[in-house]
Amino acid sequence: MKRFFAGFGLLTVCLVLVSLSGEFRQDGKISNAKSIEQDLKSAAILKTDPDFANIPLYFIPNRGQADGEALFYAKTSRYTLWLTKEGLVFDAFQKEGRQASELVFLNANKNAEVAACESTEHRVNYFTGNDPSQWQTDIPTSKAVLYKNIYKNVDLKVYGLERQIEYDWVVRTGGKPEDIRFEYRDVERTRIDGKGNLIIEGKFGELKHRKPISYQMKDGRRVEVGAFFKRIGHDEYGFSVKDYDSSYDLIIDPLVLVYSTYLGGTSSDYSGEEYSLLSGAIAVDSSGAIYICGDTQSTNFPIKNAYQKKNSGKPDIFVTKVSPTGKALQYSTYLGGSSLDWGKGIAVDGRGAAYITGATTSKNFPAKNAYQNTNGGGLDAFVTKLSPTGKAIEYSTYLGGTNSDGSEGIAVDSKGAVYVIGSTWSVNFPIKNACQKKNRGKLDAFVTKLAPAGQSLEYSTYLGGADSDVGYGIAVDSKGAAYIGGATHSANFPTKYAYQKTFGGGMEDAFAAKLTSSGKGLVYSTYLGGSSMDWGYSIAVNSDGAAHVTGVTYSTNFPTKNAFQKTYCGYADGFVTKLASSGQALEYSTFLGGTNADFGGGIAVDSNGAACVTGGTESKNFPIKNAYQKANCGKYDVYITKFSLNGQTLEYSTYLGGSDDDFGTKVALDSSGAAYVTGGTLSTNFPLKDAFQKTNRGSFDALVAKFSFPSKSAASKNDR
Repeated sequence: MKRFFAGFGLLTVCLVLVSLSGEFRQDGKISNAKSIEQDLKSAAILKTDPDFANIPLYFIPNRGQADGEALFYAKTSRYTLWLTKEGLVFDAFQKEGRQASELVFLNANKNAEVAACESTEHRVNYFTGNDPSQWQTDIPTSKAVLYKNIYKNVDLKVYGLERQIEYDWVVRTGGKPEDIRFEYRDVERTRIDGKGNLIIEGKFGELKHRKPISYQMKDGRRVEVGAFFKRIGHDEYGFSVKDYDSSYDLIIDPLVLVYSTYLGGTSSDYSGEEYSLLSGAIAVDSSGAIYICGDTQSTNFPIKNAYQKKNSGKPDIFVTKVSPTGKALQYSTYLGGSSLDWGKGIAVDGRGAAYITGATTSKNFPAKNAYQNTNGGGLDAFVTKLSPTGKAIEYSTYLGGTNSDGSEGIAVDSKGAVYVIGSTWSVNFPIKNACQKKNRGKLDAFVTKLAPAGQSLEYSTYLGGADSDVGYGIAVDSKGAAYIGGATHSANFPTKYAYQKTFGGGMEDAFAAKLTSSGKGLVYSTYLGGSSMDWGYSIAVNSDGAAHVTGVTYSTNFPTKNAFQKTYCGYADGFVTKLASSGQALEYSTFLGGTNADFGGGIAVDSNGAACVTGGTESKNFPIKNAYQKANCGKYDVYITKFSLNGQTLEYSTYLGGSDDDFGTKVALDSSGAAYVTGGTLSTNFPLKDAFQKTNRGSFDALVAKFSFPSKSAASKNDR
């Protein structure tokens, strides 16, 4: 999406170049591009899946391994992007031949400094020929490249993803947006379409610069500033900007609502008879397609390419895969038997197979290649694996004893083994290789690992004390260790190497624990709570093994450290806690809320380890920063909040909601950091964008939204 920002002392144009179809190649200026292409194929630049559209670009400086005109380049699956003093070249090879498209900077500073920014840990080696003195080794890479003063007081930053390249034109004090001029060469034609998008047509397809967007914030109000592409000559373009108030700050890289949609039928969806703040879940694959599960009473829930086309029970589970654009369903299916079924957790593997868990009272719940073929009691947990198309079950199994059992969360490792967490009243819940072999109380948490085929247990264990204990969230690290979170009423909940060894008080404390990869022992286990009620609803883990927990607290003395918000503000507050990898210390822990009720429902961490949370808030003064929606529009609103790495500041925080109740239950992040949120809404005016479903069809619908917060451009004064 292109953006054009105007404001005090600085003006930014952000252009997103989207390849809709076809490939683009470079012209004859870089004469040895064929050998470069061969070198790139053999270089250990980045190991990826075939489906990696959201992987950030990695820019490689030219240190003699490529043609001298190239300063930097980035290799994608479809073309090589070359960065030269004169412009940007899209260079690709196809069976039809070779094609190039070039964006040339007109009347630009030929001596502009071109420098890498946002360095990465990846290094590139080139071993060409048999003369070691000619080899290039340990070449650093970056996520972006900055052209400084390409025009007077104008910079250009180039960055993006495998499928999407972005250009930020940054016009600083004394710069003029009308100085920016560029031309496309070696294309069939260019045009500005009826929506204001710039279209570049080439032999093998089409590129699109979306219409620029510009605004300023004045006294808390968003004020739009008109910005447009302007044709200067044949295939030559610049920008036209309406008057703007230079006395107000520029909004740089704002939070962008990419899409938002309802999802439901004419009855209640996502919840059953009475909706739960914990119902439903979301996962995202490497293409940006999202997978949602929940439950629905509707007999006309949107269905496509379904394994099960009809609602068999009221409620039945739904499982829906939404395309990366958010505009279409790739599949959507019911899942359930003739009684009550609830969907609580979803995960996705590298093939695009979805794993679903929850609870069922149905005696005829679909079972296939099952570890447990029959319902063990009135309410059982279940685990189901759908094929990547959604049209078939690869396996599906009950999981339970003779009393009530239900699962709340699920994770899958790189081998396809599945980890589920939940709670059980059964004294004969399936157990194997357990760290706790017996149910010690009324209600115990359980953690179960299923083998990849789904027909056997690798381990299964109780976890609890003499009173009630509930497991809500689960995450798995690269070594197969499971991290679990929940709530306990037990004063003798199992602890080990604990940050907090004793029950804090009130009715419940949150807990967090890490199991060994075998499941036979605890690495650590700790209470987390104050003197009132606390629940841990969701858990995520970063690459260093640090667990992040979110939930809700009524305790004014909930443990805090390095907090963004040090004090309890309302009737209930959300919390976000990051435990050290040992489990024995807090890296940070903070309240999150305003003066009314707030809760944390879901948490995810990005590739750097920064946490993003979602939940629901009644507060009119919930913490807000770089917000898409600055005000609470109803009773409960969804919130989406992204923390800095140290937890002491916010990258962004926004409301999202209409005039009735809306809340977020789970969040997922893709490799670019875009946030995908699901939850539920009673609002008929929930904020929508590029929606698959534009109206609330029943009293209560599921919601799905995607937010993007692009990396900051090079406009900061501290960078100069």
